Formats: sequence, C-alpha cells, structure tokens
Amino acid sequence: MAEGAFRRTVHKAGYAGKFRKIDSCGTADYHAGNHADPRTLQILAKNSIRLDHLARQVKASDFTSFDFILAMDASSSPPPPPSDNANLRDLTRVKPKDSTAKVRLFGHYGARKDEQVQDPYYGGQSGFEQNYRQVVAFTKRFLVEELGADPEIEERD
Repeated sequence: MAEGAFRRTVHKAGYAGKFRKIDSCGTADYHAGNHADPRTLQILAKNSIRLDHLARQVKASDFTSFDFILAMDASSSPPPPPSDNANLRDLTRVKPKDSTAKVRLFGHYGARKDEQVQDPYYGGQSGFEQNYRQVVAFTKRFLVEELGADPEIEERD
C-alpha cells in the first residue's frame, strides 16, 4: 500500500523527478516474494493506482541506496501501544555504520510527529482505507518538510 500511495502522491505533486527510486520492504521476511494483499490492491485500484510489487525484507544496501527509510508501524500482533515503534527500533538495529539514509518513523510527518501508520490487517476493509489516507497525508507532509513543497499540497486531493 505505502509504495503505491507514496509513488502516486509524489507523482501528482510533481516531485517524481526528485527520487532515484521508491520502494517498500519489511523489517522481517514474513511475506517475502508475495504480492500485496488483495484488499490493498482493491484500495489502490479504487484510487487508480497499479502496484506490481513483491514483498521483500530490508537489506543493508538499502541504507545507502535510499535517502530516506521510513518505518511504518510497530509490526507485531496484537498491535502494541502507539509508543512502541518496533519497526523503527528494528531498522535502527540493522542500520549499517556507513548508512547515508535518514531513518525515521513515517508518522514523523503526521500531526503529532510520532504517529504510526495503522496496520490495516487488524481493521478490516476500513483499516485498509485508513491506511491509505494516512500514507497519502504523511507523504504530502514529507514533501513539504523534506523537499520544500508548497504547504497547500496538503489540502489538495
């Protein structure tokens, strides 16, 4: 979900040329090699987004291949309290010393600066819709804070 929604939001805002690559991966290999959940694909299709991506686990080279690595959620079951930040902790733990990427919680670009992208698997179809809305909102704030986009971008659809 995040890769498709991020890519589309960046493209619509006119910032696609600022990125060498946009990709997504997990901190564990639970779903490596699998396509996105059908509910994810349904929400993306509803928003005219096509996603052709196989899940993969983060690797050491990602920390020099990307400028930003954004942790989504706490990644455990059942969902931990919002302050847990296990994804961020896991990424920080595996981050190589020669890393050039900024590693932070994607929710840093939320209203509270410490929000987590809600894991859609625990919220039924509405969880997937909420996840999409969060990713789009955080991406717009990311563009404002990191690339100097016009703050009015946050009000556009």
